[in-house]
Amino acid sequence: MNTIVNLQENPELLSPTVKLIEESFGYTPKQSFQVDFAPLMHPSNLHNCFAYLHQNQLVAHIGCLPRQTMNPQLELVLLGGIAVAPSMRGKGIFKALLNHCLQQFSNASAIMLWSDLHQLYAHFDFYPCFEYFEYQQNQPQKQQFECTHYQNLKKSEQEQIQQLYQQKVQNHFSIHRQQKHWDILSTITSAQWWIRRNPKNEIIGYAVRGKGMDLTNIIHEYSWPAEFIYELSQLGILWSANHYPQLQKNPHKQIGALVKVLDSKLTFDFLNQQSFYFSGLDSI
Repeated sequence: MNTIVNLQENPELLSPTVKLIEESFGYTPKQSFQVDFAPLMHPSNLHNCFAYLHQNQLVAHIGCLPRQTMNPQLELVLLGGIAVAPSMRGKGIFKALLNHCLQQFSNASAIMLWSDLHQLYAHFDFYPCFEYFEYQQNQPQKQQFECTHYQNLKKSEQEQIQQLYQQKVQNHFSIHRQQKHWDILSTITSAQWWIRRNPKNEIIGYAVRGKGMDLTNIIHEYSWPAEFIYELSQLGILWSANHYPQLQKNPHKQIGALVKVLDSKLTFDFLNQQSFYFSGLDSI
């Protein structure tokens, strides 16, 4: 007998689900999927995390994270924590579970995930969307920046960062964050926050580096003074939708995401024409 359940109604499955995901992703004992992907695995979102049971045994999981964009008429659903037990692969379980998730969020504007398995997801009408540039890290200079965790900052400093984020994304196709989202992001202790201050000790720039296995040494979120943008390449490998020739004349281009469009008003041409900004903190 095969059944699909959510983790909120079946809390006893949370630990084995995390174990399945971490084994599938090759996590080490020092790493934690629940920390790295706190928005997905937060108690408030467990009703959107779906487990596939075969003969009452957990064999697969897909998590869904609905998020509002800066355009209030567009809702994205982000997919993550996708794992199938090795002994159960090739038996149609992934297809059944993914179709279940797609049915659950058929009213969303679009569904997005990050994967290099383009041919696999094309069978479900997911197609590449959003390109970004990858800038190689330069040799660190004498200029030193403060490295901390978001939760270690004072409330006033957190508010400065929130304002910088808002300024960064207000004209982009991006994720809208409420205070509850910032509170959850503050628990991602695997991410380093690099801070730039002015002479008055006010935060005028920040960059987030690292989080999970795929983002080691990657700067995936930033709001930095334009005149000092060269400093970002001193902190790590920068992922950005913006072309900065002063950092690298011909940076490598990457596919940003795979997207399944559900809203008839949306097209891939429209999406690819948007100035987009997705952070590794929100994306899963």
